[in-house]
Amino acid sequence: MEKVKKIWPNIVKFTKQYLLLILAALLVGWLIHRFVFTASLVQGNAMAPTLKNHQYIFINRLTKIKRGDVVNFTAHGIDARQGKANNYVQRVIGLPGDTVSYHQGALYVNQKLVSQNYLSNQEKGSGTELIFGDPWDLKTLSESSLWKNADRHQERVPAGKYFVLGDKRSQSNDSRYFGFVPAKDIHGKVVGAF
Repeated sequence: MEKVKKIWPNIVKFTKQYLLLILAALLVGWLIHRFVFTASLVQGNAMAPTLKNHQYIFINRLTKIKRGDVVNFTAHGIDARQGKANNYVQRVIGLPGDTVSYHQGALYVNQKLVSQNYLSNQEKGSGTELIFGDPWDLKTLSESSLWKNADRHQERVPAGKYFVLGDKRSQSNDSRYFGFVPAKDIHGKVVGAF
């Protein structure tokens, strides 16, 4: 019993040290997950072939969003057909202040042709036209009854918002249907997949 009394303070000290170390590691992990990097699961084929259904993606929350970046964002409140837990993964086409148009089978941002080398010819053409036909621009899209009133009758991407499209345009539910994505709803840029 005397031996136990002598070593007990050492056991308590040892346990406290490791417990604090474990708690610190958990806190650092949570902070990194919350503010720096996170992971998500792709649900659907909207970004095929770039990303596949049920593929895991890494998201950098700190990077500045640029045209052409693939981003992950909350669809709830943007797409009226989606529930609270759904996230979308799509490509940024238009930044705040940009014009976006599509005519004669080609996509233009600020009247400059976008190469879209990540798309098949079919997705560049009939996939992008879909129900809106050829030509379309932000003004004709925003006059659709599918868009929210706040986004209606816009000729440019509003401040603090983005215009996004999926790479599999024929199957993508994107800005052509629901309008602009507010910056506050974007989780970050996709920087890797496995």
